[in-house]
This record gives sequence, C-alpha cells and structure tokens, in this order.
Amino acid sequence: MYWAFYKSTLMINLFFSFIISVFAGLIMFPVCFITGGPFMSFVYKEIARPNQYYFYNNRGISKFQLMIFTISVCILLGTPILILILYVASS
Repeated sequence: MYWAFYKSTLMINLFFSFIISVFAGLIMFPVCFITGGPFMSFVYKEIARPNQYYFYNNRGISKFQLMIFTISVCILLGTPILILILYVASS
C-alpha cells in the first residue's frame, strides 16, 4: 500500500523537480527531489484528491505514515544522485 501511494506522488515530484532544475541548474534536481518535490506532491494531493487518504486510512495507514515513507524513499533515492552529481562536477 505504501508503494502505491509513493508511485502516485512520484510523477508530481519528478515534474516539479525537473521544472526547478531547468531554471536553477542540474544540481537542484536531486535537492528538489528530496525536499520540495514531496512537499509539492502532498500539497497537490491535499487540494486535488483529499478523499484519497480515506482509502489508506481504512487499511490502517495514517497520512503521517504515508508522508514519512514517501520522504524516506525520496531521501534514499535522491542522496546517491546528489552525491554522483557533486562528484562529477568536482572532477
């Protein structure tokens, strides 16, 4: 269930991160993917699909647990990308 929620936020996160990186540079993609992307995904879901959380809540998963899982996965995926970009940029 957690992965289903994460996959539904991933496209919003990637879109937001890509738009920011176009204007601010490549280094900002993983930074936005880790920080701003999940935040914008949550804001979008609160506005566009507020009733979707009932689906997860009926299965015993709170909104807070979904957010923590999403942020954790973004950190785990975005940190190696950020390190790689910084390594390539410094060489």
